[in-house]
Amino acid sequence: RLGAGTDTDGPRVKLGWDRPWVNSRGHSVSADLFLSKPEQSLTTDYRIPMRDITNDYVSFQAGYQFIEYQNSQTESETLSLAVHRYWQENNSPWQQDGSLTYLREYFVQGADPQQTTSLIMPGYAIRYLKKDGDLNINNGTYFQAFSQIGRDNLGSDVNIVRSIVEGKMIRTFADVHRIVVRGEAGAIKTNDFSRVPASLRFFAGGDQSVRGYDYRDISPQDTVIDPVTGESSLEPTGGKYLATASVEYAYQFAESWR
Repeated sequence: RLGAGTDTDGPRVKLGWDRPWVNSRGHSVSADLFLSKPEQSLTTDYRIPMRDITNDYVSFQAGYQFIEYQNSQTESETLSLAVHRYWQENNSPWQQDGSLTYLREYFVQGADPQQTTSLIMPGYAIRYLKKDGDLNINNGTYFQAFSQIGRDNLGSDVNIVRSIVEGKMIRTFADVHRIVVRGEAGAIKTNDFSRVPASLRFFAGGDQSVRGYDYRDISPQDTVIDPVTGESSLEPTGGKYLATASVEYAYQFAESWR
């Protein structure tokens, strides 16, 4: 799949491979490769169905990601391994996810020195999703709350609690007037924020966040003095907290056009 976007600073390529039936027990495996100028990643997912092959399963995931965003002075190389246990009652819009993630990230954020941080984080997520279509959604509601915890005496380099709550509501009136309300909030609690990986810090900006700003362009900044030239500059650090909200109105003026 080929495309382009402001968040990826131009062209992007996504390739996917999927084998839905690995064996007679319904196991499946998939892999995704994503390439763009600032970000490259490879992820794999092996699923073992439990009661419901679609909504109730165990997922083993592995991933590698390299990102370099010039506008936020972010460079990171991340290896992650995770196991998820998803479960959802029949005909229920609620899905739950218990997980255990290992993350090792080499990163440079702003003017901070190079860091390598390893984390072992159990997590829990709950999601609500109800919609009247897959591509052209006229009415839908989405909500998710997610939290992960790492402790420095249980395999992690720092103590960390990271939580995110996000939601989106779509409503259409008289078939042509569509309102979209979206919001997100997040927080990080840690004993050493300088050791928190760049991929876990909060940034805002971009077409799915605060439009009119570049992707990850909004962030707390620190003043840094160049020891050679003596000149000062503002360098982004990423945030401990995040809160964004938006309201969008769309008018359908022709078939499949808004």
